[in-house]
Amino acid sequence: MRLGIAAFLIPFAFVLNEGLLMRGSVAAVSLAVVTAVLGATALATAIRGYAISRLGSLQRALAFAGGLLLIGPGLHYPLAGLGLFGIAILPQVVMTVRGRKAV
Repeated sequence: MRLGIAAFLIPFAFVLNEGLLMRGSVAAVSLAVVTAVLGATALATAIRGYAISRLGSLQRALAFAGGLLLIGPGLHYPLAGLGLFGIAILPQVVMTVRGRKAV
């Protein structure tokens, strides 16, 4: 159930975003596919509660909201979703680069 919720939400992405149906320009289709994959990954990360290390409750909420927005249509929603997902994951990335274990 935990990882399956990401797969459950993907059909809604097809309804919201015509680019996933291969309608539109190559750029629109490419953007739709990339944001849908990132959105599904963000949702799975939030549901599972683990990215590089365990996520806190605020990080999970930000990753979940970011994942939902990444699946949305257009450019503004995915950019906002990417920002939220980045904010959720950034502390872990910084700690890993510095060589310390993320908390």
